[in-house]
Amino acid sequence: MFDTHSLIWYTHDESKLTKRGLELIDKARQSIAYVSAISFWEIALKVKNSQIDIGMNVAEYKSRIRKLGFIEILSVTGDDYIDSVQLDFSHKDPVDRVLIIQAQNRNLKLLTKDQVIKKFYEKCVW
Repeated sequence: MFDTHSLIWYTHDESKLTKRGLELIDKARQSIAYVSAISFWEIALKVKNSQIDIGMNVAEYKSRIRKLGFIEILSVTGDDYIDSVQLDFSHKDPVDRVLIIQAQNRNLKLLTKDQVIKKFYEKCVW
């Protein structure tokens, strides 16, 4: 499963990903990889606040991701939101909390550089 930044780097600047991360993505191309729907909310906020430029609107970006053919967009369930508040509150980023819970509840590896996330979920890859 992609963390938001790893998805953006995969689609815009693969050089920011590690060899191990690229190998995981290559392996996923043979089956399936996931990105959380909440990542598109996070991207939309960052675009709106001029924190990132993805070169297109977020709806087009989401369509581009779908057209890759191996990335499935995971909907966030009510249980995901409820479970996310059970995490230690020293991690306050609500998007990260949801990503951690989605990966954990589905037993997925999470492709992330985020050191804080790595403290909360042992199946992180970077």
